[in-house]
Amino acid sequence: MQSPNISIKAVREVIKSKHHFTPSYRKAQRGQKKAFVMVYGDFESSFKALPRYMTAQQYFNPGTVVEWDHYCSTMQGEKIFKFLFWTFKPSIDGFKYCRPVISIDGTHRYGLYNLKLLITVGIDGNILPLVYALVARESFESWS
Repeated sequence: MQSPNISIKAVREVIKSKHHFTPSYRKAQRGQKKAFVMVYGDFESSFKALPRYMTAQQYFNPGTVVEWDHYCSTMQGEKIFKFLFWTFKPSIDGFKYCRPVISIDGTHRYGLYNLKLLITVGIDGNILPLVYALVARESFESWS
């Protein structure tokens, strides 16, 4: 089972062929989720790793700009994610060669955190990704 996107039906078939036992659909689904978390981590740990990942981006890609914001929760000093914005130095440098048209597109991220990934692109003969943003909801406040 090499693919994280393997179907539950395929999981059941692999278990049947290797162990001569056919698990129920639900058990195979739970096992697949547990295996996925063991290999890739869960949403919570991935989300907590974002600050370290973005710091590494800035360190290994000098000139990368990263901006965060969060709400301070009254419960146990927790921080609640508001937005994350980042752009890479080559995108900043390439922007001056783009046409004066910027396109914005967004995609919904589903899972434990229902976030939106917003991307702005410029056009210079090709499409140049300029800025990325991860926001709780699309709003003027998210881009300002």
